[in-house]
Amino acid sequence: MLAIQDQVVLTRNYRRYIIRDGAEDDNCRRCNAAPETIQDVISGCPSLAPVECKRRHDLELALRHGLLREKGPYYTYAPASVLPSEEVMLHWDRTVLTDRAVRHNRPDLVLVDRKASIARFIAVAIPCTLNLEQTTKEKVTKYIVLSGVVKDQWGMKRVETVPVVISVTGVVMVLTVTQAVA
Repeated sequence: MLAIQDQVVLTRNYRRYIIRDGAEDDNCRRCNAAPETIQDVISGCPSLAPVECKRRHDLELALRHGLLREKGPYYTYAPASVLPSEEVMLHWDRTVLTDRAVRHNRPDLVLVDRKASIARFIAVAIPCTLNLEQTTKEKVTKYIVLSGVVKDQWGMKRVETVPVVISVTGVVMVLTVTQAVA
């Protein structure tokens, strides 16, 4: 963890510009589109971020609501797109269908509490520490339009957007208010 925070991991960029071992190419080994820096590897590489970051979704939410019986390793879990029960329903990475066209209609998780008539859009991000504040603001505002449409269409009392933003080095920005459509 400290090597990542101090940015002394042996990336191609580190070898070329810090160690100066004669490496001519510092492009990323996976995407070959950007310099292979620690920021690129842990949160920026387009071939790593969409796949590897999705595997980090926590199973505790499904376990807490009784949607799963037993907990296994998170990296082997392949969630069903919908986990229903009588009290709650959890949608994983699924497009929310509405009667109006909505630009941002695919939150990472949608938790519907049927008893309380509350829907929660849970937006997960694991950005570089430098982008933590910007990513948090984006996640809070991204689903405002979808919240209003879902509240009316699904007959919910309240729809909330809950950003779960943790930087790749473990830094968390504390957010005191969630965006809710009441």
